[in-house]
Amino acid sequence: MDETTVTRLYRESMMGLCLDQALAELSVRHGLSTELHEDTMAQFDHEMHAALEKQVGPAATVRGRIVCFKYFMNTWTFHLQPGFVTWDRPSNAHSWVRFEKLRLVLADKVKVRLNN
Repeated sequence: MDETTVTRLYRESMMGLCLDQALAELSVRHGLSTELHEDTMAQFDHEMHAALEKQVGPAATVRGRIVCFKYFMNTWTFHLQPGFVTWDRPSNAHSWVRFEKLRLVLADKVKVRLNN
């Protein structure tokens, strides 16, 4: 693989953690190289990003009073109350949901450079 920029965000998903654990077990039991382990995880990141990019749903708008917000380790957390969420449907119909309290967690893309 050439030097590429990959998104590591999906490694913390349940699927990413399971893959990492299975690769670690292969390393211990069958001598899978660290390089092949990391290449496999990089490919997983790339494929997850590509698949989810195609499966993005409709845009949503969140409105409410921000009670508290924080930014820690590339993650934003917002606590809102009360408010509503609206989103556009493909049929041009608008949908909405009202909430009393909402915790919104958003992750930044974390990028690393791999030298292979």
